[in-house]
Amino acid sequence: MQPPAIDCPLGPEAYHAEAFRQRELSTIFSRNWLFAGFSKQLTEHDSFVTVRLADKSIVLRNSHGRLLAFHNVCSHRHAILRPEPCGKGPLRCGYHGWTYDDQGQPVGVPGQKENFGFDPEERSDWALEQFDVDRAGPFVFVRLTRHGPSLREWLGDYWHICLALDDAFAIPFEWNTQLWRCNWKYGVENTLETYHVGFCHAESLAQMYDQNGRISFTQSHSTIHHPMFDKSIRWWDRALKRADWQRHARFADYQHFFIYPNLCLGLTYGGLLSVQTFEPTTSETSQLTYRLCLPDSPSTDVLVTSFRETLRDYFRDYNQQVLNEDRVPVELCQVGCREQSRHGCLGRCEIRVIEFLKLLSQDVAGDSALPIPVATCRE
Repeated sequence: MQPPAIDCPLGPEAYHAEAFRQRELSTIFSRNWLFAGFSKQLTEHDSFVTVRLADKSIVLRNSHGRLLAFHNVCSHRHAILRPEPCGKGPLRCGYHGWTYDDQGQPVGVPGQKENFGFDPEERSDWALEQFDVDRAGPFVFVRLTRHGPSLREWLGDYWHICLALDDAFAIPFEWNTQLWRCNWKYGVENTLETYHVGFCHAESLAQMYDQNGRISFTQSHSTIHHPMFDKSIRWWDRALKRADWQRHARFADYQHFFIYPNLCLGLTYGGLLSVQTFEPTTSETSQLTYRLCLPDSPSTDVLVTSFRETLRDYFRDYNQQVLNEDRVPVELCQVGCREQSRHGCLGRCEIRVIEFLKLLSQDVAGDSALPIPVATCRE
């Protein structure tokens, strides 16, 4: 008997309808823990990182060792408080100088007595919206709705994976964004299956690892472990030795971890960490943010340092090649979905996509009357 095919749990309209995106923002991106930054960027008092999550600008900051997360919009005239991606300084608006404390209250208001006359209770009325924030190893997460499981409970077994990566890698040497002309789900789905690798990445990823990986699921998250070819392992051993970098022994071969709803971690031979997120910017566009990290090492040898920079350039170019190979077909999916009314077809090799879309469709439906089709198998 042939393995069953399955109708895609979501119809084409879920990839271009604005009403569906708004439902995703309120049920998925607002209720789940979302990756927001790296703890190594927030080690000093008053250091901050800004990020956009679920159509909101968020500022993370370190206040005397405590991580805080606020809506990055001033209560006075709605200016963005911190437009920079990262930096150091108090939570102060650059327009009129309003300054906020650890509770998000405006404690520094120029001309307060003469112009506003806020009493303590009124200051609280103008406090910034504050969000849950927590870290797991090198990763900082934010949840926009202040209810639900702790980060550790949410991550499950992935909590220990994140902890294992702590101190293993330096802060990203490459951090960039791209606007993709496709729904965010197409971007995520592309990372969850290797069915396309032999065709789209014939000269890149297909040369590095066996496409038949071992898949496992943990709660809402999933992993695929691909054995690397011997020639790739030999290349990595030589490169890491020459760069005087210590690979993370726990992570052999190529492993891809997906943390629902939109965080993808790719670990190549324990020596290169790729971190990707897809944020829904409109119903038919998404922002890919990618970060590349290499092992941390104190070596300052001139030859070693030079070779490391050569490797960084190589990985930048290689990563861009792979992204370009992915971007074209997923953007064509976006064009085609508007011309189709029936559901797509998913095979056994796309089981991670199937499970992702099943969970997403359940979350979006919730107690809403919004119709969410149920997947069916066809023999």
